[in-house]
Amino acid sequence: MASSLLHPEDGSRLGVMVCGHGSRNRMAVAEFARLVEGLRPLLPGVPVEYGYLEFASPIIRDGLERLRQQGVERILALPAMLFAAG
Repeated sequence: MASSLLHPEDGSRLGVMVCGHGSRNRMAVAEFARLVEGLRPLLPGVPVEYGYLEFASPIIRDGLERLRQQGVERILALPAMLFAAG
């Protein structure tokens, strides 16, 4: 099932957009970026980008544009949040 999701039968190019809320805390933003960097090797051949709703860059629109520039025709949007733990 995952294979058919990542490689659509119609031949269209799929990309993954990881959508975060964003934070004013630079360490939180950097941690989110590292999370996405760790995802990329797990999805070889699938473009993976990210963006934030607010408080940080890149914004979601920028990530979508990067996917478009890579020839992506279909996007799997993956909402993701990191929570601080004590």
